[in-house]
Amino acid sequence: MDELAAKRIEVSDAPSENGGYALLAKDVVIVRAQKRDLAGIRRLRMTRGQQPTMWFRNNKSSFTVTDPTLVNKAIDLDSQVATIASQQSAEMKQLASAMRAARTYDRELAQLRMERAQTRMSTLSGTKSTQDPALTSQKVAENQVKRKEINQQIKSLEASQRTTEAQLDHAVAVRDAGMKQIEVDALKAGLNQA
Repeated sequence: MDELAAKRIEVSDAPSENGGYALLAKDVVIVRAQKRDLAGIRRLRMTRGQQPTMWFRNNKSSFTVTDPTLVNKAIDLDSQVATIASQQSAEMKQLASAMRAARTYDRELAQLRMERAQTRMSTLSGTKSTQDPALTSQKVAENQVKRKEINQQIKSLEASQRTTEAQLDHAVAVRDAGMKQIEVDALKAGLNQA
């Protein structure tokens, strides 16, 4: 993928088996194509360098578009996807952090419960316990409250993730439709190059 280098790279299957597109610009590379198309897209990127270019495949024929107006229109279409993808990434990091915190509280709670059981066993056996049962119970209660708060945070983040995922799916569908229109416009204007 080095030859496709950019700040943002997205490679996925084409929305249709019979078509596909690629947007190759300085900071963004979007490829919505079949695996069989990737070698040609890489060669195009190597040939064109960082010059903004679009590639389209319709059935068995493919062509490129270098018209700045159409390429910039494609870049604008992708900006909504990029914004939502960035938001989704930030949410995923928050969710991962909350889940790590939950695991930490779970380990602490298990340790506190073990200490409480050891204290009870010491009391039953008549030996002196090193743990204060009231303090241990208080720590257990505090831990459970914090864990409940984290559970609520996780649920909220998961709901936000589902919403963002739906927004991203919609933005990709809008971008795909816009790219199809750019392909039609390029063909009508004769801006397609073999």
